[in-house]
Amino acid sequence: MTFFALWSCVASFGGMLVFKTPIVWPNSISWVLLMIATSLCGFTLQLFLTMGLQRETASRGSLATYTQIVFAEISDRIIFHSKLSVLGLVGTGIILTSALYVAVSDCHRASTLQ
Repeated sequence: MTFFALWSCVASFGGMLVFKTPIVWPNSISWVLLMIATSLCGFTLQLFLTMGLQRETASRGSLATYTQIVFAEISDRIIFHSKLSVLGLVGTGIILTSALYVAVSDCHRASTLQ
């Protein structure tokens, strides 16, 4: 789980050396607070994702992570007023349809087992 983060740090540092990019430090307290909030939210998300994948099958857990694309598109529309492309709309439909199918088939399977 931490290999991607480690590799990203190493690759970023290497890219900064190659392209002679200076390190940019936050220049106001609001940026520091924003970075701390982003870090805490990312850590909490990773913690809950790991806990969820321990309790659920990998297929259902992976499908649940794809729903974040739907939430990202909704927030893009609300916050940035961006238009959804036709391909994005088709992808969102596939994700929602798959999530509903898994939810309904699991409920149906649970009711027949009782």
